[in-house]
Amino acid sequence: MSSEFAAVLATAVARGDVDRETAEDLRDDLADLNRRTRDRAKRVADLRDHIAELVRRDRLAAQTGAKLDALLTQAGSSSTSRTDD
Repeated sequence: MSSEFAAVLATAVARGDVDRETAEDLRDDLADLNRRTRDRAKRVADLRDHIAELVRRDRLAAQTGAKLDALLTQAGSSSTSRTDD
């Protein structure tokens, strides 16, 4: 999922849908989420909330936010069966 998340952000930066700094912050947040397995569901929810806030503040295009949210939803549902995160 990390590579898909990064690819969505890279495309968004290229289109001007998000600035580089915000994209880098989101990539860092995802990396932190992947490093720490404790409270994963809460961390996923927090990152989804952060993405939604960026969309509300027009710092991230809604379409990009929806794609990232879908990836996080997918990751959140699969994390219960995965132990390699």
